[in-house]
Amino acid sequence: TVTVPRATPESTPGVPAVPAPPAAKPSASRWGLLGALAAVVVLIVVGLVVFLGSGGGGPTRTTIGPRAVHVSARQAWTDTGIVLRPGDDVSITATGTVYPDAAFPQYAATPDGVPNHPDFRKSNVVGDVDHSGLIGRVGEAGAPFVVGHFDQFTAQAAGRLFLGVNDVGVENNAGAFDANVTVTRKR
Repeated sequence: TVTVPRATPESTPGVPAVPAPPAAKPSASRWGLLGALAAVVVLIVVGLVVFLGSGGGGPTRTTIGPRAVHVSARQAWTDTGIVLRPGDDVSITATGTVYPDAAFPQYAATPDGVPNHPDFRKSNVVGDVDHSGLIGRVGEAGAPFVVGHFDQFTAQAAGRLFLGVNDVGVENNAGAFDANVTVTRKR
């Protein structure tokens, strides 16, 4: 047998090219399968969002505050009204002016204390820091700590948060600090 080569439009001058037949379209059953797969993916994603949003995905956080607290210079401790739990993240910012002796207004304390007067420290509640600054404690018997104009800490014990002035004798003081307290609690 002899094989005769077929003529193609490219090999035969003057013969118009015949377009190739269109590619076969996916069948309806293939589109149905892709649609069903897409629907399953959407359902899984929506389910995860609902599950995680409902607290099933781990600890959620609750924010308390910011709560404004006016700390009078004439009161040893001011109750913030916030009860802390161990693990609470606490942030405190403060402004204002306290006069550790109203008769001498030239000695003004910011929340960080009276600067450049280490001789005043002998009247401190919390030792070797500038006198009459903002301090705090957790619970009625908690150890006092320095807050200043800004403090951020994680509560180690449960109890009410108190703020005060770093001065053992508040009866002759004047002025006040204004603090904003924000607590972030993991549930």
